[in-house]
Amino acid sequence: MLHYEIVDVFTDVAFTGNPLAVVLDADDLSTPQLQALAREFNLSETAFPLPSTVADYRLRIFTPLAELPFAGHPSVGAAHTLARLGRIDHGAVVQECGAGLLPLHVEADAVRLTGGTPAYGDPLDHSSLLRAAGLEDPDFGGTPPRWRGPTRPRGRWPRRMRSGRAG
Repeated sequence: MLHYEIVDVFTDVAFTGNPLAVVLDADDLSTPQLQALAREFNLSETAFPLPSTVADYRLRIFTPLAELPFAGHPSVGAAHTLARLGRIDHGAVVQECGAGLLPLHVEADAVRLTGGTPAYGDPLDHSSLLRAAGLEDPDFGGTPPRWRGPTRPRGRWPRRMRSGRAG
């Protein structure tokens, strides 16, 4: 049997804040099983703290429909729950997640996401983005757009954009 808690994140008053399911000891469950549990809880996110070989713990985060590489409220809520249960120490901890290693600072009554070093990709060709908005190259001003984060999101952005539709 799995142990889980429904916690309210970003508040100290029950039934306010952002609800989060934190499922403990789910190490032996498959990805489809984790997804099924998240779908059953039907909250915006469900967090599964797991062992890590490179951090204090690994966190997998699921919405009812998909796994997320990172989300703030599950990171904060899971860290607070783990510390309250004595599974991690207070102070500086590192969470492994799909977006990389995330430093946090855990206190008895608060968790601070200290964040990682921002990463930016190479400049993108802005022409297709302008055309998608009904604009042309002379309308562009400023610095070229870039992907932000460790990698370009896979499967979420069209390869080519045309005005009025993605192709």
